[in-house]
Amino acid sequence: MIHLLGIVLSAPAKKPNFFVKNCFQFVHLAYLNSLIKNIFCLDLGAFRKP
Repeated sequence: MIHLLGIVLSAPAKKPNFFVKNCFQFVHLAYLNSLIKNIFCLDLGAFRKP
C-alpha cells in the first residue's frame, strides 16, 4: 500500500514511468494473491486429509 501511495504522489513528475510502475505493481499483486491462495488451498487440503 505504501508503494502505491508513493507512485501516486510521484505521478505528476514522471507520467510515462507512472503507467509502467502501476502496471508492474498490479501484476505483482495479482501474482502474489494467486500464490497465497494456492499455498492456503494446499495447506487446507493437507489438513483435511485423515
